[in-house]
Amino acid sequence: MSKEKLSDLQRWILVNCYRMTVLHDNTQLLPLSGRNSPDDKYVFMRDDILLSYFNLKPGRKRTFLKTHHFRESREYYSAQATLSRTLKNLHEKGYIVGMQIYYNIELTEKGKEKARELNVKEYDDIITIY
Repeated sequence: MSKEKLSDLQRWILVNCYRMTVLHDNTQLLPLSGRNSPDDKYVFMRDDILLSYFNLKPGRKRTFLKTHHFRESREYYSAQATLSRTLKNLHEKGYIVGMQIYYNIELTEKGKEKARELNVKEYDDIITIY
């Protein structure tokens, strides 16, 4: 079986989605105030990626998706385009569930296995550094 190459963003999404939804660990992410209910506490959202990976700041309502392009900036549109392509590619590879790719991100069993593998490698790298 050939190894599938994943971009840095794809690896970041898989690992952090796994941490958030399976391990219930959101310590690696910036706090997102757009979570409306207690059920959203450990749901990995597209906004989490915009905030924590792309370092985009939310608008007045503190969310990305519920406002109409609060930031008329190239960075915002570029991040949205990159994120859409990345999520589409992850769905085509079978790592995320397709119905939720525009809001909540949910891993498939294959995605959980890959994220677990990446999470272990990252953890091992951190251990060897210290």
